[in-house]
Amino acid sequence: MLAAALLILSAPAHAAGLSAAWREGAARIASLEAARAARAPGRAPTAEERAALEEWFPALARPGDWRVTAETDPAYNCFAWAVGVTDRRLHADGDYLEQFDEFFLAYGLAPLGPGESLELAEVAAYAIGGVITHAARRASGGLWESKIGIEWPSPRILHRLDELEGDNYGRIARFYRRVH
Repeated sequence: MLAAALLILSAPAHAAGLSAAWREGAARIASLEAARAARAPGRAPTAEERAALEEWFPALARPGDWRVTAETDPAYNCFAWAVGVTDRRLHADGDYLEQFDEFFLAYGLAPLGPGESLELAEVAAYAIGGVITHAARRASGGLWESKIGIEWPSPRILHRLDELEGDNYGRIARFYRRVH
């Protein structure tokens, strides 16, 4: 199979056929993504939610639709959600990684160590310049779930890990795993 693929890729006469195959493959991927989204928990975002959140997080607008898993609720924030608390807002005693290491440890989560598999990660922390801005919790199927902000709209959403990276939340700074 690999040899046949290499032969096709190296033969200029097959270039037109390859582009048709690429289009078919892209259509199949789009179809699979649509089927995945239909089976995903939650609901599709409203037009208002989509406009607001995709403006804040442009990567959400890429193919691979994100979903709303819980309605806006100011009772809790992303840090509370990351540790499974939904009846109050939580925050570390400071804004820096080291202070959040202590915060998450109090809830049974420790920073992922060098060489440890990302498969162990249950929480991802985003930061700008060492200041933690957001935390997301691992969901199923390689997706993550986040409680977005406290201003409207601030629903809980299911998303790919990189979709919240950017000017507002920064980049993923640390992963946390369950302490046994």
